[in-house]
Amino acid sequence: AAQIPVFTDVGGYFGSHEIDFLLNVLKIIDNPLDDIPLAAVMRHPVVGFGDNELAQIRLSHKKGRFYDALCAEAQHDGDLGEKCRSFAQLLTGLYEDSKYKSVAEILRDVLAATDYMTYLCTLGDAEKATANVRMLFHKADEFESNNFKGIFNFVNYIESVKQKTKDSDS
Repeated sequence: AAQIPVFTDVGGYFGSHEIDFLLNVLKIIDNPLDDIPLAAVMRHPVVGFGDNELAQIRLSHKKGRFYDALCAEAQHDGDLGEKCRSFAQLLTGLYEDSKYKSVAEILRDVLAATDYMTYLCTLGDAEKATANVRMLFHKADEFESNNFKGIFNFVNYIESVKQKTKDSDS
């Protein structure tokens, strides 16, 4: 009411679209063979693959994991091949960086590579969305200040907090 941006763990924070996107990005940095988060990230407007492009990738490479199809498509010429190559290189770079960077640093790299904060500012509830992202950074810093490390462990931590929040809301 006083026009002061606020964020909280209670309510829709953990289920918000902006947090889901960032958690999915972290999941595929850690394990690109997880098809569902991979497709969700690729479909997101900041990454920019359309449904028809995802279908074309799958139809061109019907067997195996979607990541394998993405990498196979990246070997082809044309706009879709270039788009796949660029995205696969981004994932590879983020994975390599995750070996020595904190989760918060990786998240910052994701924001920079995708211009995600600018995208969030175009949404109707931009203040809430950006506050949610800041809360995720706070959680990442808090997680690592307790001597926990790694994307896999952070995602599991957030998923367990999300589940506890859901259970307490029931």
